Amino acid sequence: MVRGPFIAVALVLALVRGGADAGTILYASAASQGRVDGFCVGPNGGLAPAPVLQRSLASDRGSPFPRRLLLNEAKGVLYVAQKDRVVAFAIGPRGGLRSVGEPVVQRAMNPFDLALAPNGRFLYVPQRGQSRIVAFPINDDGSLGAEPDTEGRRYTSCIQGPVFAGYEALVVQGQRLYVSAATQPGRIQTFTIAPDGSLPALPDQCVSFVDNERPEATEPDSERRRINLPISFLLDGDLLYVTEGVKRRILAFRLQPDGNFLPPVDTGKKKQQQKPESRTTIVTSYRHLVLSGSHLIGSQFNNGRIEAYRLKEDGRLPQRPTRSSGRDLRASPVRMAVHGDVLYVSGGELDRIWAFRLDADGRPGEQPFSRTDEQKGAFMNDVAVAVLPDDCG
Repeated sequence: MVRGPFIAVALVLALVRGGADAGTILYASAASQGRVDGFCVGPNGGLAPAPVLQRSLASDRGSPFPRRLLLNEAKGVLYVAQKDRVVAFAIGPRGGLRSVGEPVVQRAMNPFDLALAPNGRFLYVPQRGQSRIVAFPINDDGSLGAEPDTEGRRYTSCIQGPVFAGYEALVVQGQRLYVSAATQPGRIQTFTIAPDGSLPALPDQCVSFVDNERPEATEPDSERRRINLPISFLLDGDLLYVTEGVKRRILAFRLQPDGNFLPPVDTGKKKQQQKPESRTTIVTSYRHLVLSGSHLIGSQFNNGRIEAYRLKEDGRLPQRPTRSSGRDLRASPVRMAVHGDVLYVSGGELDRIWAFRLDADGRPGEQPFSRTDEQKGAFMNDVAVAVLPDDCG
């Protein structure tokens, strides 16, 4: 998998609670343009063709390249992960964005995901370039970071990975953090989150890799090794679904009641890892997975389509998809989001967002019913939806 600035874009449809007459907006970030766009969403879920706002992410140093957006619904704040920083924006009247606090900046941060603590008091950031995951405290106004310590650190707890850990995607469920190591072969690890939302290690146990310093790695509670490039994964109760990039398939693992993987079994020759409960046949490498009703939906960046798998009653996967959108997205769909009865898909290389109607069973239509105009050079790639307390735009 080749990673670069053109993949580093995110689109989020932020969800902010509003009244009965509230408007709905879609926030979209574009890596090559270094900005966040806002598109109004109509009552039927259709998208306005042009953005009603464009918020520049330009700074005095570094390169914007927004990769991921995450809404803090309780604070009404949108977090934007860039190549070397995470910035907080308060969502104002008609969807306007206003920066709050100082951005948290770290050389070679390189984050590809964001996640909130179960109690909403911390933002977890996987710093791929530093082989660690850090927890930034969230202040009353939604801004990030504590006062810097003597080493200049603004995070208050962390998880230290081994060299080239490849930490990338995060999922929080209960008091457990799941993290993917997107290497080859890769793995998914589990860690316990403290009741106050902090991570297992103290700041001085997670350090930058400078001067050949190699700190001791934080021990996970459990892990499933030898998952060949886990690109995207999600949890549904005790089932973990993960798309395996190298072998081009989706795996499903049944977790133990405590949320951990089964421990490996020593066969005498090697340790046997927990086997998937079900798997698809070799199909393709999916960039992103979402759940919609009884369907698991994957985006095929390389083949230009989205595909849906109708899950069995016990959550097991069928071998092949049951619905495909065809090739209308032209080798570009990346991240997706479900809002009501609509699936929003980022159009990647086509620089637009697509909307698919979902049926009562959660299955998307074969063709989109709405889309934005092309935003040249935007390369939008992450989706979610936003209800505002007032009109959009």
